[in-house]
Amino acid sequence: MQVPTWEEIHACIERVNVILLTPFGRSGLLLLHSLIDNHKEIITMPIEYRGYAVFDKNKIQNSIDKTISLYEPLWNITKSFLFFEEVILNHTYEKSNYVIDTDKFSSTVKAVCKIYIPGSARDLFVIANIAYHICQHKNISNISYILVDAHLMSVDQQQSVIKDFPCLRVIVTCRDPRESVMSLCDVFARESGIAQAPFCFFTVKILHVLHQLGVVSKIISTMPLQHVAMVDLNTLHAAGDTALSKLAAWLGVEDTDTLRRSTFNGQAWLGNSGNGKSRLGLNAQYAVLQYPSKMSIKLVALIDAFFSSFYQKLGYAPPAHAPSLPKARNMLLCNSFRWMRLPFSHALFDAIYAKNEGKGTDIIGSGMRKIVKFLHGVKLYIVYPMVPLFFGLILFFWTAKKYLHKIIDAFPDAAQCGLTICPLTYQQQNERAGAPATMPTGE
Repeated sequence: MQVPTWEEIHACIERVNVILLTPFGRSGLLLLHSLIDNHKEIITMPIEYRGYAVFDKNKIQNSIDKTISLYEPLWNITKSFLFFEEVILNHTYEKSNYVIDTDKFSSTVKAVCKIYIPGSARDLFVIANIAYHICQHKNISNISYILVDAHLMSVDQQQSVIKDFPCLRVIVTCRDPRESVMSLCDVFARESGIAQAPFCFFTVKILHVLHQLGVVSKIISTMPLQHVAMVDLNTLHAAGDTALSKLAAWLGVEDTDTLRRSTFNGQAWLGNSGNGKSRLGLNAQYAVLQYPSKMSIKLVALIDAFFSSFYQKLGYAPPAHAPSLPKARNMLLCNSFRWMRLPFSHALFDAIYAKNEGKGTDIIGSGMRKIVKFLHGVKLYIVYPMVPLFFGLILFFWTAKKYLHKIIDAFPDAAQCGLTICPLTYQQQNERAGAPATMPTGE
């Protein structure tokens, strides 16, 4: 292992920029990460970053120890989320080709820091990434970017990265919320060993997707939109090589064959699809929308009520049966009762969904909202952790009405971004070619 010279390290630190990869829903973030992984001008660690604050130029050894502690999958493949369990158990991958020894990583970071003393947390962050790839005997002379999977990073942590790398690029992986919620529930059902996720679980996943929409809105609101790319999972599969060539051009890197291969540290990645089946790279068959044939009209309408004003921003199909937002909130209130398995909840939910709502439904919905308003008004926050989960959901959707439009309004139209690989552009391209103007569905 040869440590670079001071001049090589300095040139890399001065030159390198960051690609912040952040998701909206279950939208192929790891797939895109794996396609970029082995590019000669981009270095990345096969992890979801949990914190940027671990890098302290005055405490190099402490920073190394925290990195080793936080990112165990880098050193222990059995802890990695990137590979199917059967792949690990059958030793399909050569561990020596994937896992880096912690002592080797630690000594390399210290060796680089001895040659080039870091002057900031930014410098140490770059050095840690350089050291990781030196351990794999990779050349750092062509590095232009460090890709950071920001899935688990807080807004504050992501803002810190933006502050240190003001010209960074943000890639937002996105997906039709109806597809995203369905996929999240499919994963839950598969991991729980059941045929289908219970209806009440969809409430949690709608909350999950709304939360991620809010995080993404906050991040890109601080960025020049020309530095933001919107990449829709289904459109990425449909557009294939064309989309990857546009991504390379937008980043200013060479369009190489490595962008067409899903790998992590050079090892083929088999994917983490919702149905648990292996998927390698992009495939036009995966562009087909599944929710029209797999989800009930009632559930689609519930999701539409919260996201309908968002769909047009990315070119998603407009809702067909969306109830009003107040009506959808009532539906979610009653759906929360299902966590308590009350016998009347199913009938009550159906009654609220019906076009002609009964007077009793209004009384119950109004009563629940008054209870929530009382707790929220007197600020009994100490009570919240002790009440059942359904009360937490009720509280969220009580405040959702106030903030929902604010979040969606802050989200830019895809056409304003520096790069758009979304149904919006997919439709425009196909209209010019005389093809159907909508994404294919599973119907």
